[in-house]
Amino acid sequence: MKILQLIPSLHNGGAERFVCELSNELNKSFKVFCDIALMYGDESTSNNLKSSLDHVNCYNLYKKTGFSISYLFNIYKFIKHNKYDVVHAHLNCITYLILAAFLLPKVKFVATIHSDARFEASNRIVWFVRKLLFKSKRVVPITISEESNRSFVEYYNLQPQIIYNGLSPYAISGSKGAILRQSKEDLIFVHPASCQPVKNQKLLLSVFKKITQKYNNVYLYWFGSNGAYPDLFADLSVFFSDNIKYCGCVNNLRDYLYEADAMCLSSLVEGMPMVVIEAFSVGCVPLVTPAGGCINMIENNYNGFVANGFGEGDYFEMIERFISLSLEEKKKIRHNSLTSFQLYDVFECAKAYIEVYKS
Repeated sequence: MKILQLIPSLHNGGAERFVCELSNELNKSFKVFCDIALMYGDESTSNNLKSSLDHVNCYNLYKKTGFSISYLFNIYKFIKHNKYDVVHAHLNCITYLILAAFLLPKVKFVATIHSDARFEASNRIVWFVRKLLFKSKRVVPITISEESNRSFVEYYNLQPQIIYNGLSPYAISGSKGAILRQSKEDLIFVHPASCQPVKNQKLLLSVFKKITQKYNNVYLYWFGSNGAYPDLFADLSVFFSDNIKYCGCVNNLRDYLYEADAMCLSSLVEGMPMVVIEAFSVGCVPLVTPAGGCINMIENNYNGFVANGFGEGDYFEMIERFISLSLEEKKKIRHNSLTSFQLYDVFECAKAYIEVYKS
């Protein structure tokens, strides 16, 4: 079986990390030939993830920005020339399968919906093309959480299969993030997300500004890219202080999560966040807004905390609730977080996708 994973880029996002993890596992455990094709030609921010690929070929299709009809033919010719049995599309690549899906009837087409279905379909034209592909059964849709599945059913009036995202077990890389903790009394919070409006970082930083004024042993470290929305990042930088620091992108995020007390997300929209799975894999306690699959993954006071809403007061109350826990209570929740990772092992995820590819 020859499989192509089609994704816009390998920037440091959750869907991108998932595609690399899935491709490696398909190659290693199921001995299938798996390639990755990137729609866009910008490799400057993809090197971190590309270096994680193990015997997986990565091609660049060099699409320019904006919709291009000619690009539909380019993808069709690329799939046909390389004789793929399965094409697995992610994010906004799905729309560009419209020609190949109907001209290559012997190829199996699969699409993972990584977020809320309405959010991923950015306009009515994209919605129409996607629904045509799904309803005609030329593209098999896969959702990644109960909430993303619910949004898909409501938006398309179709019932997809759910396959949870997966991640390989944690192995210390050798460059641990212990430098974050200056003393054993410090409480370390990590926010792993690129700077973008949907991540709602203004809420996060404004809450932590108040938290760090009240608790001087609390530190927030933000890891992620900031290039896509420079004006937004400039506005957010006013919150930075000795206790709130931006650290850019790192290759070994899980080393830092391993050293942290908690992982924070403030998103408005999510599918099934890979960073929550990464937190689980090292026993780091996730503290999140009730966005998408977060509410399916996290049980309050068991393996993490979900804020009551998206307001500043809701998030502040959740952070204070975590801070007020005893050491023994934090240790118990950390253990439960680590145990929760069993649901998201990449082997089981890849096994489920193999069944879809073969069906």
